[in-house]
Amino acid sequence: MYQLEERILFDGVGLYSNDNSPLISADLSPGNVLVVSDIIKDSGIVSDRTSADSFAVSGIQESNSGMNYSDILGTGDASADFKVTIEDNQKDVVFIDSSVRDTEQITSSINSNADVVFLNSSESGVEQIGQYLSANSGVNAIHIVSEGNYAQIMLGKDVITARNIDQYREAIASWQPHLTSGADILFYGCDIAKDALGQGVLGKVADWTGADVAASTDTTGLQGDWDLEYSTGNIETASITVHSYDHNLATYTVTKITDNGNIDTAGSLSWAIAQSNASGEIDDTIGFNLSSGNTVTVSGELPAIADDVVIEGSDTVVAFEGENSALTINDGIDSSQIKVTLNDISLENASAENYPSVINHEDLTVTASSIDGVEYVYARIPNADLTPKVLLVSSALEDVDDLVAAAKDNVIVLQYNPATTDMTELSGMVENALNGRKASSIAFATHSSGENQFYLTGSETVSYNSTLSDTNQQEFWKSIGARIAEGGRIDLLACNLAEGNIGSILMAELEAVSGVNVAASTDATGNPENGGNWTLETDNISSDIYFNSEALKYYSELMGASPTFAGYDISSDSQNSTSIAFGDLNNDGFLDIAVANYAQVNRYYLSLGAAGGYAAGVNISEVAQNSQSIALGDLNNDGFL
Repeated sequence: MYQLEERILFDGVGLYSNDNSPLISADLSPGNVLVVSDIIKDSGIVSDRTSADSFAVSGIQESNSGMNYSDILGTGDASADFKVTIEDNQKDVVFIDSSVRDTEQITSSINSNADVVFLNSSESGVEQIGQYLSANSGVNAIHIVSEGNYAQIMLGKDVITARNIDQYREAIASWQPHLTSGADILFYGCDIAKDALGQGVLGKVADWTGADVAASTDTTGLQGDWDLEYSTGNIETASITVHSYDHNLATYTVTKITDNGNIDTAGSLSWAIAQSNASGEIDDTIGFNLSSGNTVTVSGELPAIADDVVIEGSDTVVAFEGENSALTINDGIDSSQIKVTLNDISLENASAENYPSVINHEDLTVTASSIDGVEYVYARIPNADLTPKVLLVSSALEDVDDLVAAAKDNVIVLQYNPATTDMTELSGMVENALNGRKASSIAFATHSSGENQFYLTGSETVSYNSTLSDTNQQEFWKSIGARIAEGGRIDLLACNLAEGNIGSILMAELEAVSGVNVAASTDATGNPENGGNWTLETDNISSDIYFNSEALKYYSELMGASPTFAGYDISSDSQNSTSIAFGDLNNDGFLDIAVANYAQVNRYYLSLGAAGGYAAGVNISEVAQNSQSIALGDLNNDGFL
């Protein structure tokens, strides 16, 4: 690689110019990432910049040049966007696709003076590269680390093949003005240049960019090497070499929209699973680049997944229609667990006899996917224990990812969005995860909603009154109790649920309905540094039986009620209204709103916690007639008001 000039790293504090005015007004909170060029020059920190560009990621908006590059590479999880790196006179850049596993092993092997950019899997990788280069000209070498296979390259949501390469011509050619003469483009991915078709793909990239292009003719990574055996010209850039990398960069791509279970039909899902199984210890990826639409209809019996694999759905729907048609995960070996990940995919089974569409006997991780109509934010479902512990985690919790990450490997973790998941779906999620087993305990990690009550899902807040009178809640708790082994229990991880006489009544009612013991806390639950603890005092049980103690320290929150916000004046934005106050007025865990109307009377409306569209609200106070009104709801479907 080329030696570049010194790197400048910024932490989360503000960035100021010579006159002490802030150049960036938004917080650089952990996980936000930023590449800066001209704002450093204009601030006087670096004086020899020639570019007039600057851009920001994850909502960081402001630069001296007045250019707004917000969200230029996406605003998803930080691991799928950018690595924080600020370079002067950049020459080398490494693009890493978010489908690549254990990327820290790769980044630790990269020259410290090279920029590292993570490509967002939900957007075009080709366009993301172009957007980056448009703000960073004069690049000598591009390294692209992504999954690959015979004549195909995965970049973000793009699957580039010999069949579709021409449709990317304009986007790839846009890279050329930002490369130096004789620049190199190096593709790291298994077997990309193995045959004439793959070499033809690389030849077109070379023609359109004017660069010398190199790629591998065999396996890259585990059970392979990091050599790029094929090139279109003279490659002057040293390739990346990663020692002791535990995976390889192979992908099997599904192109067929129908599947009858024949593993010899190249491009079918059956074929891709069979290819992955045959690869042995190599970790594979199955991707989708369908000939039309986004649905694969399976009429036959798929081969069982019997080896580690990641299935990147790219918003694909797999619809099972045939007898015994389902995605089965089972290597037939009881003494070990293979690891399978489903990401951004929907699996549906049209036959009630064959429900569910996923039959898991191994260690399954599900992210941003739907199984039989149930939306999974995140799930980790190991099958090693006959009576496992189950942890359900509400996405409404603050810093929920830190809590989920702290869960022990042998715990079934089910993270759900309470705004889109009802009690029937929540119960079904538990049933599917247990796959016929009984749980030793089932825990609910959520926030309390005032004294002796907690928020479950949808519009359901659990209290001693609701447990006594709400038949839907009663059926839910009966279904949860039925999935717990003899002597097991329900653990409630929320603040102060069992405090006082009302708390004791709540625990007794839940036990009577569910038929199992229920444990909860009489005080604050959460990080000890903020006044909480992880003990369920009713039974003297430590809830860190679900968590790794060291990892749990990084969860800094308490599982208390949602915060209350002070009102503020928005009269300029709302006709005839002088102020709007926000807060949890009825202790249901949702933000409510109070409107004070000019020359009118006051009326208050409460959030229903509904997702999508407008919720009409509930009128809780009317002083007189002819009051102005306001509608509340989750306008952007993010689970928050």
